[in-house]
Amino acid sequence: MFRIGSLAALERLVFAIGNNAYIAFIARCGEVALAAHQIGIRIESFIYMPGFAFTVAASALVGQRIRLW
Repeated sequence: MFRIGSLAALERLVFAIGNNAYIAFIARCGEVALAAHQIGIRIESFIYMPGFAFTVAASALVGQRIRLW
């Protein structure tokens, strides 16, 4: 579990750090720019939601097939 999960956790950690740096850069442009960016991100997230649902379902099916020795 740790062998497989540690790489996924590392990937998510790098993504979160990069995302925070990106938002910090946008925040330097002002409140209006940050608010407009956040609105755009929320709208974009609705577009990705169906694909993310398939990803979660596929991960669950793969997880059922993995046998840890």
